[in-house]
Amino acid sequence: MCICCLLISAQAFAKVDARTRSLKDAAGTAISSYALTSGAAVYSETLSIKDNVGFTTLVITEDIAGGGGDVDISAEYSIDGTTWYTAYTSDMVGALTAKENLVTALQNVSRWIVHTARVAPYLRYKFDPDANSQITASMIYQRDR
Repeated sequence: MCICCLLISAQAFAKVDARTRSLKDAAGTAISSYALTSGAAVYSETLSIKDNVGFTTLVITEDIAGGGGDVDISAEYSIDGTTWYTAYTSDMVGALTAKENLVTALQNVSRWIVHTARVAPYLRYKFDPDANSQITASMIYQRDR
């Protein structure tokens, strides 16, 4: 095989690796034993997923003393990092379904939540507590390097 063919072929097979990052809120505070107040949603920082190859994992622990916290978690996507959207899928007959409700009622438990990142350059998580809660969160994603 000629050198030119080898170089072209090498580009077709991307190297994939996993990246882990502790999450911060939109103001830059680490989401580690992070207090959430009932009814007050908190958004994660804007996460660049431009090099993501499709899979993302949210590793989260709801760790309020005595349990009983209740956190709904969803993901939103953006083209510009400013305007955010919930992803929907269509059944091709006109019915739309919101696809980014990751967890409802996370209560005093740790979860490894795998979800498919939608086609967008940016992602953020929304943590919406229905009761006072405390969480620690990180993200793992596969990227093309």
